[in-house]
Amino acid sequence: MALFISALYLSAAKFGDHGLQLVEGQTEGETSDSVHNGSQELISKTSLQEFRSSLSGIVNQSLILTKSYQDEIGKWRSNQYDNSTLISITDSFVPKFVNLVNSAQNMTFPKDYKNIHDALVNSLKSETDSYKHFRNYLVSGNKTEDEISTDLLTNALQYEMIYSEFLSKPLPNSSQMNDTVNYISSVPSGLMSYYDRHLR
Repeated sequence: MALFISALYLSAAKFGDHGLQLVEGQTEGETSDSVHNGSQELISKTSLQEFRSSLSGIVNQSLILTKSYQDEIGKWRSNQYDNSTLISITDSFVPKFVNLVNSAQNMTFPKDYKNIHDALVNSLKSETDSYKHFRNYLVSGNKTEDEISTDLLTNALQYEMIYSEFLSKPLPNSSQMNDTVNYISSVPSGLMSYYDRHLR
């Protein structure tokens, strides 16, 4: 929003008391187009920043949730929990992941970044479905369910690499690195830690 307000001030600076001031060598039409294109570029950049911020927020929530769940998996693997206990825990976590999927699906995004948005949604869906099949495995002992869970988690990691690359780089035409360093240090630690603990 601050960038958009700045754009308005910059646009206003090109207007005098008697209307639009022409730069030497410019026609009125060229000047109007220049102002319009500049404003559109700043609005587009603001939309991309908002998308990036929303994406980062959901990713951070998913990292926290994944870490919490994989900590419970660790207790199960160390025989602190039996299957029944972990089933109940899984039942409490799955709706939280579903809520994240819904939040991701409802995000607005620039049309040129649909693949990034889709990668987030598909990663969260795959991770959520993986836990559902893992639950089925805990209930039945069916190895096929465990294999499906493994495959879905692998898919989630592959999708994660797409949006993690986007979040680890500065925005186009931007020198701001503040929101990239923290992400680099945390991704894909949440899902990868679960992957290491559950699948290897």
